This record gives sequence, structure tokens and C-alpha cells, in this order.
Amino acid sequence: MPLIDKEITELAKQGLVVPFNLEMINPCSLDISIGYSMKIMRKKLSYNLINLVRNLLPKDLVIKLLKEQVYWEDIDLINYNQNHPFWLFHGDKILVASLETFNFPDNICAQFRLKSSRGREFYEHLEAGFCDVGWHGSKLTMEIECRNYAPLPIHPHLRIGQLIFERTNNPLKSYKITGRYNNDNHVEGSKG
Repeated sequence: MPLIDKEITELAKQGLVVPFNLEMINPCSLDISIGYSMKIMRKKLSYNLINLVRNLLPKDLVIKLLKEQVYWEDIDLINYNQNHPFWLFHGDKILVASLETFNFPDNICAQFRLKSSRGREFYEHLEAGFCDVGWHGSKLTMEIECRNYAPLPIHPHLRIGQLIFERTNNPLKSYKITGRYNNDNHVEGSKG
């Protein structure tokens, strides 16, 4: 059963989320905003060019060529704001860190969901937003894609989503011990 506002507020005051802003509390969730660290996926060449020759080349070579065409560009959002946002264009894919840092106790987990307003604007989030018990010292990395045909803004403090919390029993091994994404204070790509 999801935690309610007074339970989330009490946990937040105990250090669950830093900084904590009471205005971010909803009846059963906590709003999450965009922070300052972002990576955007870029392509070196057009996939259309590789598609033209794909039937002429061995499949493993085509796959290798396609993988080599993709790279991540780091973007510092420090100079962007609501009046001067970074613009996402249709199909742009980003990894972006939350403004907030989280310290989950061993009996609280959460699921990230886009705010309904962002969904209606056609921001898209991959279903990779589970926060395990014991996850700590970290900003949440969100996987966002622009599905709108018009550009969408990204800037620090933009309320992008919300965390829905649940209370659990203490596990045999906490994410404090097993986790690879603890103490990440900026956007993180895949660690495998």
C-alpha cells in the first residue's frame, strides 16, 4: 500500500530526500524535479545511410557500425532555466539526474512515474524507475524521450515526475550492500 502525505513528510524530515520542500508532497507521492546533470544520446551518421548498405554487409558488421554511431554528450544544465530551457526535439533521448538526493532506509522502496502533465505533453519515461530499499546518497537518473513533434523544455527545477513509496520488511541484503548506483551525485549511464 502506498505511503500517504504525512508518512512521506515524516520520512523526508528524517533525511529521505535532500533538499526537502513541503510543496512537493502530494496525497500519495513526492514530486521530483530536474537537476543540473544530463546526458543526451547523439548519432554520428544517419542510420538511413547505413540502412542503404545493410544488405551488402554482414549482419555483425552492420550492428558494429550502428553501435559505433551512437555516443553520449554530457550537458551541464546550470545555465538553463524556465525562460531559457534546453530544448528536446522529437526522438531525443536523455538521461537526466534529479535535483534531489535520496537516502532510503532498509524498509522503504519507491517507484518513479512521470507527472500526468508531463505525459500529456508527450515526455516519455522508460519503465526503469524502481528505487530499492537502502538506496542512498544518490540522485535519481531518469530516462526521458521527447515523443512530441514540437520541442519540449528541460531545465533545472522542472517538476518531471513523482515517487510513490511503499513500506517493506527489511531484506536479508540491503541495496546499501548490493547496490551499484549508491552515492551517485550526477547522472549515471548503465553500469552493466
